[in-house]
Amino acid sequence: MNKSHYIVVCFLCALIPLFSDKCYKKTFETLDRKACDIYQRVLPSTKHNKNVVMINVDDASVEKIGNWPFSRDVYAKMLENLKDEEIHSLIFDLSFLDKSPAKVDENYVTNILPSYIQSYLDNAVALIGDVVSKDPKKAQSQFEEILEQAKNNILISTSYVIRPLDGIFSDSIKKNGNAFLNFTMTEGAGGVPVDFSTEYVSLKKVTAIKDDKTPEYPSITPSLSMFVNNAVGSGFVNADPDRDGYIRRVHLVAKYNGEYYGQLVFVPILRYYGNPSVVVTNNKIVLKDAKFPDGSVKDITIPRDKDGSVILKFSKEKYVKYNSISLWNIYRLSLLEEQMNDMLYQMEDAGLFSLLSDLSPIETMSAMKYIREELSNGEDASNGITYSSYLEILANILNR
Repeated sequence: MNKSHYIVVCFLCALIPLFSDKCYKKTFETLDRKACDIYQRVLPSTKHNKNVVMINVDDASVEKIGNWPFSRDVYAKMLENLKDEEIHSLIFDLSFLDKSPAKVDENYVTNILPSYIQSYLDNAVALIGDVVSKDPKKAQSQFEEILEQAKNNILISTSYVIRPLDGIFSDSIKKNGNAFLNFTMTEGAGGVPVDFSTEYVSLKKVTAIKDDKTPEYPSITPSLSMFVNNAVGSGFVNADPDRDGYIRRVHLVAKYNGEYYGQLVFVPILRYYGNPSVVVTNNKIVLKDAKFPDGSVKDITIPRDKDGSVILKFSKEKYVKYNSISLWNIYRLSLLEEQMNDMLYQMEDAGLFSLLSDLSPIETMSAMKYIREELSNGEDASNGITYSSYLEILANILNR
């Protein structure tokens, strides 16, 4: 090797530190990702769980329901319709960060309120006529009482014109009893008070053993507190993609102010296994004494990557083959019920139910709605508030 070759070798050796700092990590990260992708393709594909269903805000939903984002009464009606289904966890991958304005109930104003006001006025006229015919001397004093009652009834009825959507959605979350909301771990200041996040959002049974791999954030940004208070739980949605834009790993836990918080899907999983204790180390996450559906109890060990994340295993099937349903197909059940109610009232006004010996369809529907609303507070067999009585009434309606 001549002198010039030595100069070239020395020059390349001098570049190695520079190459390592700027290119080495990026180059080998790319190789690592590609190797991971190849390994995933070789492994057998994961199977779709038929019990997991995605509710999609698809083109049909936007076309039929209206402009996106939807008002919160849409989700309230969805929760109400799903209340009768055997759903373990209903997870919202939507954020509800800001208060929404109230909404005028067009159907109520157009189809329901006028009939209420007309009935109050007709009743007042009938009472006034009855008073005049019986005792004209007392008519003046009783007129005022009759009109005052009519006015109060009208004021109560008109108060339902404006619908407080946040309150309606909050109540529906509570009544459903299986809803999970999301939040974001954030880098900036702000967020919510520590005591609130600790009580309503953080994981409650976590033991950390020499854990320095879990990422910690200075704040969190959850949904509105009125929603979070009524939800079963909440989980964070942070998931940073790799340099090429693909998400191959996700953290199941993160920390804020020394407390542990769970990822959006991890929190319902904990509930599914009976809310077991969680032990976090650098190498693994262990669910201690997890309760399985068959009654067995055992630990579940989840290995962690070198940065504390968990490697994801995606299915090889395309997204279109996943179990899914359009939000429109759930929401429209409420519209169909409203249309049926309107038709029943029109049939009653026409006298079509006058010859029925038992309860009219309207009375049956009212009884069913009453029981369904009361069931949100639990069964009360002594007063006939049971799921069996609700299903019996529903069956009678469908069989007529």
